[in-house]
Parts: sequence; structure tokens; C-alpha cells
Amino acid sequence: MPTATIPAVGTSTSRHDHDHAPTNPPSHPTNITSGNAAHITNQAAAQQVDATDAERETGRAAMDELERLGAHSADVLARWMRVHGLHGVKGDTEQCPVARWLRQATGDPLLRAGRYHVTGYRRTPEQPSPVDVWRVDDPPATHTEFVRRFDDGDWPELATDP
Repeated sequence: MPTATIPAVGTSTSRHDHDHAPTNPPSHPTNITSGNAAHITNQAAAQQVDATDAERETGRAAMDELERLGAHSADVLARWMRVHGLHGVKGDTEQCPVARWLRQATGDPLLRAGRYHVTGYRRTPEQPSPVDVWRVDDPPATHTEFVRRFDDGDWPELATDP
């Protein structure tokens, strides 16, 4: 079985290699409805909150990163998480390894990753309870498989106590 060489966090390879962990989000997100992209919706309208341009940009960057991750198997994602030192709490959307990966990739600490969605939220002094401002529905199957398997106990080395 071949093994992959995975670059350290903050480094990149000069060529696109599907066995390497992506290290940075794209500088200009691509159209999120192209290819096999999942849908991103603006949750702010339902909650009477306007999503900012920066929040929408984070949603697009998260979708782009999910699409890149989706080109790989859940086992490859687990290996990347291990190599990059990302751990998580089973069943916790804020402490999921994928949420931590996406926070690192997008630079936005205000997102959650569930089995079937990724959500960006806002918390302000005026509104201390989190308010969802964007949501990626139906992320790539690899995302769903990784979160399901992680929550079910695969890759115990990636799990931490709450």
C-alpha cells in the first residue's frame, strides 16, 4: 500500500498532489456552485441578521476547502489530521477535527462542522447566543464519512476528552 508524504502546516508543494494535505485556502474563492459543489445558503435571512461580505467569503473558502478534502478518502483525512496535530471531541460540532481544520484553513474561529453541514456563525456582545449566518449543506461524501466514523470511534488517537 503506497504512503503519502504530507507537508508540514504552512508549507506547500509546487505541484498539485492529491496525496498531500492542502495547507492554505485559495486567495480568491471559486464559484461555489461549479462542479460537484454543495449548496451554501445564507442563514442570516431566516434569523433576520445580515451576513457580512467577510462572512460570505469565509463560507466560500470553507466550501472550497471541503471540495479539496472531498477528493480524498476519510482515511487520508484522518492521516492529515494526525500529521497536523488536529484532534477533536466526538459528537461536538465545534470541536470536530474537520471544524478545527476549516478554522485553520479559513482563519475564522466561528464555524461548526456536523455530519451533513458546515455552519458559520456570529456572536456579538449585543447577541451573545450564536446566530448562524451561512451554511454549507450536503458537503462532499468524504466529509460526512469522516465525521461519522470519527464520532463512531474510528481513529481514537484523534479523539480528546471534552
